[in-house]
Amino acid sequence: MNSISKFTTSGVRRFHLLAIALVVASGLGCTGSASAQQVVFDDSWQEQGFPRLDKNQYRLQGEVLGILAKDSVSVLFRRLSEEFWDKRKARWRWTVVQGVPPTNLKVKGGEDRNISIYFMFLPGKDAERLKSSSVRRILASKKTRTLQYVYGGAHPAGERFYSPYSKSAGMNIVLRTVGTGSHDEQVDLEADYVDAFGGEPEVLFGIGISSDSDDTDTEVRATVEGFFIE
Repeated sequence: MNSISKFTTSGVRRFHLLAIALVVASGLGCTGSASAQQVVFDDSWQEQGFPRLDKNQYRLQGEVLGILAKDSVSVLFRRLSEEFWDKRKARWRWTVVQGVPPTNLKVKGGEDRNISIYFMFLPGKDAERLKSSSVRRILASKKTRTLQYVYGGAHPAGERFYSPYSKSAGMNIVLRTVGTGSHDEQVDLEADYVDAFGGEPEVLFGIGISSDSDDTDTEVRATVEGFFIE
């Protein structure tokens, strides 16, 4: 079954009712900006799975992305058109209705988390070269530098550390620890990039969203919405 699909059964109704209740309770959210461009959840997104592991289920609904991870893991990836390449700020709302327990995100294996949102940067000449490449080749490029904002893990909000998989090429930034709830986030990609890698970012080439529950054999039900880059 294609994991980018509709969720089924009455559990979906309960999931959406809970998500709506959390969103309403959290207030109106972030204010807008004239320079902001919305990232739409449509068929321009591609899913990347991992060998021998089940994929998540994603529901692409325009302004809202539904996520269901049942003992599974995968990354939903989208290239950004050139109009996004010089953008340096982002904001979104993420809601977790059901999540994973605390895990250590600094070591390989067992590092489940509710949601991660990735921002991938490339040098200009590499961005031009990889515009039509496969998702796997883009993710494997040694020139890629990635900021990964995390909802989950056994780490306090604000902690930063390099990914155990990509090491100095990928920085984890914990925005929310484990738990459930709805939160509005605003991030300064340029400031975080300089802090993580030194120098100025060139091209904001792609974004990814993932959930990871395979190591703890648990389940994540979540949404991401109101996703803007400016």
